[in-house]
Amino acid sequence: SEQDGTDFFVTELFEGDDKNGLMVGEGKISAEYPQWNTRNIPGIYDYEDLAFDDPNDQFWFELHENGNAETFSSGDWDENGTLTADEVTTMYGQWSLDSEGQLVITRVREYTEGDGRYGGYSEACRSADTEGCALYHTRTWKLIGQTDEQFGLYHKHHFDYTPGTSTDNEDYITYDVRTLFRKSTAPIDIASLSEKSVKNKLTSKRLNAIIKNKKPSTKYSKLEIMD
Repeated sequence: SEQDGTDFFVTELFEGDDKNGLMVGEGKISAEYPQWNTRNIPGIYDYEDLAFDDPNDQFWFELHENGNAETFSSGDWDENGTLTADEVTTMYGQWSLDSEGQLVITRVREYTEGDGRYGGYSEACRSADTEGCALYHTRTWKLIGQTDEQFGLYHKHHFDYTPGTSTDNEDYITYDVRTLFRKSTAPIDIASLSEKSVKNKLTSKRLNAIIKNKKPSTKYSKLEIMD
């Protein structure tokens, strides 16, 4: 049957006067959007329904009632079929609602003033206001649809490549539409993992990715772009 033409949309994305991209998709034209309920935001969110095979490769978010947030990435880097604790990256930050009702999740990293480079992730660095810390990434979720525990999102990545300055012209910003699912448990039980080091079995490239806490598992690399 013939579809209603209003099901399709084309969006041009701009930052200032510069065109940042073009997105074509399918949806409904709506004058109103659903709103986040602050009391119901805390929980675990992941990309459960993406058609990926390896259960060791995961990427998920844990948002806590006190406003703390962790972003997790796991991957079987030594390809031995078993996940160990040092193959899980934990990225610390906070979550909040902005003035437009969008859910904002940050990632903060260690940073030494004058060094010009980020360090790793530390639980002591949740806020960019903490000495020795700087904002690295801001993720914005605009809620555009919800069915039970399934959330349709207009998603924004904002990577701050100029530590401590948030200079938009030098940052990396992307937009997309994606779906996340709120879960009762995390996809990986980190507490149950062995602490055995896999460093001696890694190539220098993979080891460097783990040490710098930058790379998501390979199957999420297109969703979770990292420098």
